[in-house]
Amino acid sequence: MGRYQIALHGVGKLEETRFHDAVEQLFSPIDNPRHIIATTSGLFRRRYQYFPVPERFERNKTLAATFWKHWQGYVGRGQLVYTRTVWGRGALQAARLSSADRKVKTNMQWR
Repeated sequence: MGRYQIALHGVGKLEETRFHDAVEQLFSPIDNPRHIIATTSGLFRRRYQYFPVPERFERNKTLAATFWKHWQGYVGRGQLVYTRTVWGRGALQAARLSSADRKVKTNMQWR
């Protein structure tokens, strides 16, 4: 369990709300996204972690790929998985199981 504090400066309330929603979706339990990012960690990279691509970026493949590209630049490796294929459905099922115990509590404050 961890705690993070994120502050945005120089943006309006609309952008801040969009950012907040995207971060909340990214760390919440996985439901039924069109795209997920699968990452590996642990000894010999055998442990998988899954993160849903936020709704704002999953409208089409280009937006999802743009999000994934920035993910790789700022977060690290990962594989973009389209969940509407047979293989993707299996990955989505694994993602749902692994994220079921995630709890996200957010507190947005404007100053």
